[in-house]
Amino acid sequence: DPSTPGLEPGEITIITDYYKRQGVVVSDTATAPKYEVVCMACSCPEGHTMFLRVREGDVAAMIGFGYRVESPPDND
Repeated sequence: DPSTPGLEPGEITIITDYYKRQGVVVSDTATAPKYEVVCMACSCPEGHTMFLRVREGDVAAMIGFGYRVESPPDND
C-alpha cells in the first residue's frame, strides 16, 4: 500500500518466523524508505530497507544470510 510504506504486520510475522526456524531470534523490526518520493503510479520506484534487531550471538548468522550491521535512521 503506497499510502503506508513499510512492512505489513503479516510480512513481519513471516520474516520473524522464518528466522526463528533458522535459530535466530528477531526482537524488533524497523523499515526506512529507500526513495524520497513514491507515488501511486505503477512505474514509480518503491522500496524500503528492513532492519532486524537480533541477539548479539545471532549477528554472525545474519551476516551469513547477507545482512550487515547497521542501525535504522533516526526519525526525528
